[in-house]
Amino acid sequence: MQNSCLRNLCQKRLLEDALFLFCRMERDQYCWNLMMSDCIGLGCTDHAFILFDQMQQEGLMPNKFIYATIISGCSMHQDIDPGLRMHARIQSSRERFTADPVVQTALVNFYGSFGKLKIARHIFDEDPGQDVALWNSMLRVLTRDGQAETCWMLYSQMQQLGIIFNKVTCTILLSICTDEANLKQGKALHCWTVNAGLENNVVVGTALVNMYSKCRDIAAAFIIFNNIVHQDIILWNSIISGQALNGMSEEAFRSFNQMEQEGMMPNVSTYTSVLDVCVCPSTLQNGRLLHARVVSMGFTTESAVGAALINMYAKCGVLNAALDIFNKFDGYQNTILWNTMISVYAKHGTYSNTMLLYWKMGRKMIVADNVTFVSILSLVSKNSDLNDGRLIHIHATLIGLDLDVGVANALVSMYGLCGEFLDAFVIFNRTSCQDTITFVNMITACTNQALIAEGRRIHAKIEGTKMEQNVVIGNALVNMYSKCGSLVEAQKMFEKMPEKNVVTWSTIITAYAQHGEGEKAFYRYREMYKKSVIPDNVTLAGLLVAFSHAGNLAEAHVFFHSVIHYHNGLLLEHLNCMIDLLGRSGALDLAEQLVSYMPFLPNSLSWTMLASACFIHMDTIRGCHAVNHALVLDVDDGTTYVLLANIYGASINV
Repeated sequence: MQNSCLRNLCQKRLLEDALFLFCRMERDQYCWNLMMSDCIGLGCTDHAFILFDQMQQEGLMPNKFIYATIISGCSMHQDIDPGLRMHARIQSSRERFTADPVVQTALVNFYGSFGKLKIARHIFDEDPGQDVALWNSMLRVLTRDGQAETCWMLYSQMQQLGIIFNKVTCTILLSICTDEANLKQGKALHCWTVNAGLENNVVVGTALVNMYSKCRDIAAAFIIFNNIVHQDIILWNSIISGQALNGMSEEAFRSFNQMEQEGMMPNVSTYTSVLDVCVCPSTLQNGRLLHARVVSMGFTTESAVGAALINMYAKCGVLNAALDIFNKFDGYQNTILWNTMISVYAKHGTYSNTMLLYWKMGRKMIVADNVTFVSILSLVSKNSDLNDGRLIHIHATLIGLDLDVGVANALVSMYGLCGEFLDAFVIFNRTSCQDTITFVNMITACTNQALIAEGRRIHAKIEGTKMEQNVVIGNALVNMYSKCGSLVEAQKMFEKMPEKNVVTWSTIITAYAQHGEGEKAFYRYREMYKKSVIPDNVTLAGLLVAFSHAGNLAEAHVFFHSVIHYHNGLLLEHLNCMIDLLGRSGALDLAEQLVSYMPFLPNSLSWTMLASACFIHMDTIRGCHAVNHALVLDVDDGTTYVLLANIYGASINV
């Protein structure tokens, strides 16, 4: 009876009344656990520890559920020190609780929530057993850390060991199916939900809607959405978010209106999702209406809504309004809002203003997170500003985020693009959780500086692992070997790849073209066509380069017209290839006409290609005219001045 009353008070979150009853009743392990859970649920971790000590003084030893409760509470309230103390007590206990799946699960979650993945994995690996909750816990930690490939490996182990996974396993795995490459795995999980009779479960259904939306199959997402009878706000938010993600602005607004008509009240997540649809000036009016609704609902102090409004106004071209929203949050500004504003300035503002905002964030005592560093390092990389990059690296190190996998990847990319390969290599070696992006960034650094020996060493680290079968890494290696001058190794890597996508084919075709192997480029194109791989603009540009280097003007002309009529239309890059081909063939009049009357504004490369052809064919007047146009577009390009000097020099020698 007393236990029932205590449970009732705890459920009503009446801590003082619960403690009053607890102190006057006969206590067993159940009520001690209940009382400690209540303290933790209300954020009173210290109270829970006092009760824990008092229980032992009264001669009752804690069981696995009490240990798990307190550890879970420390995870929930991000209170690391009490959690570490409790783990030490568990280890010193005579009972082998560290091998108990209930305690293991709590400890894996605890260390995972603080980013201590190595410790979490060590606890899991000590005795993973057959407990599905423990495996789910490890999967969740890996997912949170962005380690999708490791998750799939763990899932394979579960299958090999015959562990029957449940709907929690399914929803975790569905959450890492984030693009078209994962659609096959997502569909396999969908089949499991159908066989298990869970397809219409709202939690599983929401995970399926999210998966299909991210994998760009919004039609499948909508079928699942419509099949779920009891639709809740989370499910509605998922379908609106999915429509926004797939650029279906009108449909997202219709869903938003339909949701309200069915009596569902929009929440913060609803508004952030539907605001994501307002991405250009034509949607600004809808964005302003949503802004007014947000104000009327009293969500103006919600940072997620603030971030969505800032993004909306920036995408609609009203940067001043975005800044005004940001400034109105003065006093409520947090890392999310600062990250959003930095991202907006990086895309729509100037480099100097973005850097000023980043340093101002520190002065305002707002703690930067991994998102901040990835965003600002990406900007520094584009501007090749090594000094700022080093300062940001120091900042990340001071707050202990330099080895976060996302930040480490951004640092590798930044140092690689700034020409500091040794710094990139040091960070690469220090990163414990190297993923696809880590390796691709490192391979790209080798490519940019033509460091083939270092590239081979990176390749050697990948050989024999599952990473070698990754199509993105394979593409990077083909590109690296080609640009470093080893067409043989590029070809060998291409042939070794078990999976090839359009990027793979485009990379090898471009490699052959740039090495003057036109016939091989055409052979690969025909092979690509037989395998029903649709060429993209890079493929077509590579083929035009192959025609150019082979000097095959007639076939190039036919192919050029096929690009116009049958493919995705012309790009400036295609026209530049054609200018190069005409110029090499001596058709300078046609090349000049193409530059002068092309449907785009020519860039400096268009004019320098014409000028190079004029130098080869000794046309000084036309060459000087082309160089002048190139310098108007890019006055700092040193190669253009060299070309001008060569043209003048050739005319004098004649």
